[in-house]
Amino acid sequence: MIKPKKAPYSGTQKDSDSTIADINRMLRSYGIANFQWTTLWETNMVELKFSVSTEKGKSLTIKVMPPVLLVSRRIFDPKMNRTFKREIPDWPRSLRLMFWWMKAKIEAIAYGLREVEEEFLSDIVVHLPSGEEITVGKAIRPVLVSGSDSVIDIPQLTGEP
Repeated sequence: MIKPKKAPYSGTQKDSDSTIADINRMLRSYGIANFQWTTLWETNMVELKFSVSTEKGKSLTIKVMPPVLLVSRRIFDPKMNRTFKREIPDWPRSLRLMFWWMKAKIEAIAYGLREVEEEFLSDIVVHLPSGEEITVGKAIRPVLVSGSDSVIDIPQLTGEP
C-alpha cells in the first residue's frame, strides 16, 4: 500500500469554485467541450462527467470524482451551545488534487504518451445488461478484491446475479 507523506495541497489559496473553473478551462483548452458537474456538497458527492473522442472517432464518457479529503475543524453546535472538533470535507484541497491529477492524464494523452482508453480505463462509463450505468473500475474492483484475476468472474458484465 502506498502511504501519503503529508496532506496534499493543504496550502491551496483556491476555493472550490475557482478550481472547478480551472478544470473547465483546462478541458476546453484541450478540446473537451462536453462536460457536466454534479456538486452535492451536503451529501459529500462531487462528480465530473465528460465526453472525449478516441483516435478511432468513438466517443467515451468518463466519470471522475475527487477524493473526500478531511480536515479537523472546530464547529459550533447551537443546540449544545458549545464548539467541538469535527472532521469535515476539505473540498478546496480535494479539488486541487483532482485538477493536477487530470492535468497529468490529459497531457499524457495530448502528447502521445497514452491513449484515452489506457489513461482513463477505470473511469470509462459502460452500461450493464441490466441498463445500469457504471464505470469499468467499479465493475472490475469486486473481482480483484476477492482475489480473482479473471474477467470471467465479473457477474455484472454477463448479466448474472
